Amino acid sequence: MPAKKKAPAKKRTAPKVAEAAPKYTARSSGSLRKQDVSEGEALWKAYVKLPETERGAFVQKMLGSRQRREDIMDIAVSIARRGEVGRSYSEIREELKRDGLL
Repeated sequence: MPAKKKAPAKKRTAPKVAEAAPKYTARSSGSLRKQDVSEGEALWKAYVKLPETERGAFVQKMLGSRQRREDIMDIAVSIARRGEVGRSYSEIREELKRDGLL
């Protein structure tokens, strides 16, 4: 009796970003919902699975508009400054007056 031939294994490829993450819609409120966080996680997981060449193209698209670049920079700054102690408006105002800037 001849041995059964195995079907060739399908090559597993990483999903494209557009396939892995749902479409985003802009909201003027600027608030985050739980769904937004899970969509962001799905987008990140898809990005990590992309080959290096496609990652570069993705980042170029993300940084394509000035508004998105500013948003990404704002996020990076807020993450970097998380541990800083906050200051009140009155403290800052007094400091600016003392330095002759206000």
